[in-house]
Amino acid sequence: MLLEEGRIHIVRGPKENRHRPAVDPLFRSAAHAYERRVVGVVLTGGLDDGTSGLFTIKHKCGIAIVQDPRDALYPSMPQSAREYVDVDYTFPLKEIAPLLTRLAHEPVTDGSLQVPAVPLSEWKEEKVTTMEQNDLQKEELNGNPSVFFLSRMWWRALGNA
Repeated sequence: MLLEEGRIHIVRGPKENRHRPAVDPLFRSAAHAYERRVVGVVLTGGLDDGTSGLFTIKHKCGIAIVQDPRDALYPSMPQSAREYVDVDYTFPLKEIAPLLTRLAHEPVTDGSLQVPAVPLSEWKEEKVTTMEQNDLQKEELNGNPSVFFLSRMWWRALGNA
């Protein structure tokens, strides 16, 4: 699931952290669409899901909230986010909903902060994330095709399914 200003897209892009939909592409797309108006929340969970997307939210001057790892059933997601992202708030789960309510009623900053330019590598990453299956048949791919992709195309050219 990806966000674009005013729209939600459900795409069948690549899996991230073995999941589709995944939280990181959702967070990254929200950050690109809404910049400082985004609030990302990382709760209990395994591995480091959410860290990359939360980093992008902060890069775009959004707000990062993380559940207190001591309060989490599975603390590795909140721990990873706290380790790699300059989070704004770390609270127990029961205190996050009131915080979100308060933040939703506060005005967004006036924009006096400059949003850093997005590096080209980040735009390429987002293009891969949003890639649909039929894009694989087009000539718009980044990088060189793998041997396996070329073998499949050769196999199809010979009339095999």
